[in-house]
Amino acid sequence: MRSLVRRQARAAGPASVAVIAALAVAGPLAVATAVPASATGSPAAGSPAAARPPAAVAPVTVSQGKGAGDPGMPPPVPATPGARIGGVGHFTYDEPGVEGHRIRFAVHARVAADGTARGALTYRHLLPDGKLLGRGRADVTCVNVTGDTALVTAVVPEGQGTVRNHAFYLKIIEGRPDRIETLQTNNGPVRPPSYCADPAFNPDIRRYPIERGGFRFTA
Repeated sequence: MRSLVRRQARAAGPASVAVIAALAVAGPLAVATAVPASATGSPAAGSPAAARPPAAVAPVTVSQGKGAGDPGMPPPVPATPGARIGGVGHFTYDEPGVEGHRIRFAVHARVAADGTARGALTYRHLLPDGKLLGRGRADVTCVNVTGDTALVTAVVPEGQGTVRNHAFYLKIIEGRPDRIETLQTNNGPVRPPSYCADPAFNPDIRRYPIERGGFRFTA
């Protein structure tokens, strides 16, 4: 994974935009990736896109080539009919390149009897000095609840911010405090999978304690 990111960064060249993403509500995200400026485009000054901060991104991103079934993606986990989740959590990265970056996730969603999930995830990414690096909203497409663990998938609507095909895959473990693992996709050629996925499939994933707030979920 890390070697893949380094290759992507070298290929991006000097005219690249470093995107540090942070969404997360489940396991380590991904190593910061370099995104070619041509991939995101440069919004015209004064346009709505220029006024929006870039999407925040964090430590572990997966290689997403073909969406569902892609070998870089975790295996799918089905939604839990009737599941609900709500809460807000803050955690701080301690990985190289994002040490001290503060992440906030808020999730409120439910799953209907037919397995259709509805809800929203909002996120904010602050630098160690408190400056805003990115924020945004994603549509929750899956919630799986098994015992003390919840998996949440949220896909960012296209056109929001500068990152294409952006999605978050979170794992929240209930406890004192709650813990979270996060994984994300960005700038792939197709829309990211909407199913639930366990970030722990990736050996680079780290688990972070929720420092403030917490989550409640039921099946």
